[in-house]
Amino acid sequence: MSNDNPCLLSSVVKKIRLQRGVHDHIEDKISQFIKIQKIINVLFSSFITLVVFADFGLIEKLAPDFSGLPTQITIGILSFILFIVNVLSDVFQIPDKKLSHLKAIQQYTELLSEIKNENASTNGTIVATKVVEFNEKYLQITRNAIQIGGRIFTKSHIKYIQKKCIALAAQKHPFDSKKEILNKSKSLVSDCESLEGKI
Repeated sequence: MSNDNPCLLSSVVKKIRLQRGVHDHIEDKISQFIKIQKIINVLFSSFITLVVFADFGLIEKLAPDFSGLPTQITIGILSFILFIVNVLSDVFQIPDKKLSHLKAIQQYTELLSEIKNENASTNGTIVATKVVEFNEKYLQITRNAIQIGGRIFTKSHIKYIQKKCIALAAQKHPFDSKKEILNKSKSLVSDCESLEGKI
């Protein structure tokens, strides 16, 4: 690392990792929502298809309490839920947001890789002008990336650091139980924060 401004490089690396971690956390939540949506679509659609196209006499024999009006009400409710879930996904452009977060993650990862390659090729003596260039690239990616609101960013930042602390605790205490690792991870926040700035 350059003697010109090692703190600036550490700060840039830390900011890149934080942004990437926040986007990764949000992308993971969106992926979970999409999975749940697909499961609901498959299950509800299959059930509706079965009830509508099955022999109603058979349904009456297998589940007499479910035949007739209860069946129609159930189909109506499930169809409504299916409609609402799909409309919300379209309104909030969930799949597009997932792709936007993935793109940001990829760009931050590529920038980190570029910094690591520069550090290796210069034997750890990255000049200040190059550090400023990396910072400009970081700012450009951040400006062009999907914007994250303050409250969501803060919550995602906390979750990201918690995840890093748990991983660090598990690395330091590989034979501890999950509960012990979770407890020990709470005291590793400052360690994780400092590690985030290392190349």
